[in-house]
Amino acid sequence: MPRMQSLEDFFNRFMLSKRYPTSEEIMAKPVKFKRETIAAVKEWKTTFYNSYWKSYSNEAKLAHLYQLVTRLSQLYNKPLCIVHGNKYQYSPLTMTLTLDAENPSIISTLHEFSHHIQRDGGSEKQACRWSIWLFKKVFPKAFAKLQFIPNSHMLCKVQ
Repeated sequence: MPRMQSLEDFFNRFMLSKRYPTSEEIMAKPVKFKRETIAAVKEWKTTFYNSYWKSYSNEAKLAHLYQLVTRLSQLYNKPLCIVHGNKYQYSPLTMTLTLDAENPSIISTLHEFSHHIQRDGGSEKQACRWSIWLFKKVFPKAFAKLQFIPNSHMLCKVQ
């Protein structure tokens, strides 16, 4: 039983250490990207996003997000396992990215992929900055329709 307690303590410490950044921290300074990253996401945008994204079923969106992440993992030479679940998450132990089957999201997918390309999964601040700035750069019109939820790292559509 002592071993279980130590695992629980480790898990609790790990969860407490996952501090999400503020919108100010995320947007403080632009992130620099590889030219190939921008090109790959722009190519994906042209093929799957422009004028059709809203009309796709969740299943189709997931298939297209799978293609985006597969292309990026090839670009970064970091193989990745992609599965569907009930929330977005990344496991550095198994190098598995879980896509939320009910809420396909480009930014959330990029966020979890960012954990994959960072050493040991990286920080939440790095993942938020990488995913949001990449989205802003490639999808400027869509980004302009978003706003940060107050006191949060999350974006939502302006109503």
